[in-house]
Amino acid sequence: IDERDGELARTVFLGGKKVHGSLPPEIVAIHPPISLASGQKTATLWITVVPGFEAIQTVHAILTNEHDQATEYQGETTSFTRRELVLKPNYSLKRYEVEYDQFDTAKYWKIRYEAQSTEGDWSPLKVGYVLAEGAAIPTSVQAVLNNTVYHVGDNLRFDVTAQGTETVDMYAGFIFPKGQYYTLAYPTTFSQENTFQPYQKEMALLGESTFRVLNLTLPVIDRGEYQACALLTKPAADPKRQENWLSFHCQPLQVQ
Repeated sequence: IDERDGELARTVFLGGKKVHGSLPPEIVAIHPPISLASGQKTATLWITVVPGFEAIQTVHAILTNEHDQATEYQGETTSFTRRELVLKPNYSLKRYEVEYDQFDTAKYWKIRYEAQSTEGDWSPLKVGYVLAEGAAIPTSVQAVLNNTVYHVGDNLRFDVTAQGTETVDMYAGFIFPKGQYYTLAYPTTFSQENTFQPYQKEMALLGESTFRVLNLTLPVIDRGEYQACALLTKPAADPKRQENWLSFHCQPLQVQ
């Protein structure tokens, strides 16, 4: 053992040298919602992934429809009817694709796509839709937080995921421990107390979209139970009237 051992150790790699800090793959394009004609049962599913083909190990799609047992998606551990397809590269179109020929067995299909790099990293999940004639994507919204318990100085991320094909007004905000609420306008403007201000107005939904509403270091605020909430309403409608609501969801959080 001598003073050069550290230098030698830095050149030895178990399992081969790996480039550290490389980004996971990303799905950058996805087919728009596919509407099937009457009697049509086959459609081509496709996505575009970065980086290039040589850095991707596999791309798969998991298909669910309205006949499957409803459950929250939890990655590969999710329990539902398993229809998993492997997408193959189409080099001329620079995308991954697969054809499926059993879309006539249901009216509403949700397809979850993921890509894995050759280093084993998985991309964030992306969602596509296939709809039978006359079917529509249900309008829904979900508030998503990166944690359930926060302390001063923690990173707080608040995302809103909206899906559907309608034009909507979207609201996002927080309910405080004493019941007062504040909403946010794009990009990060808080409203006055107990005031509805839209995050986005007359937003046309085309499938599923996720919005990063807030990403900040938590300042000093009152401890207690909060809720992060998201609301979709009919465009230009009064958000205080519940009959105008299309979808509403809250995620509880605790500040300690």
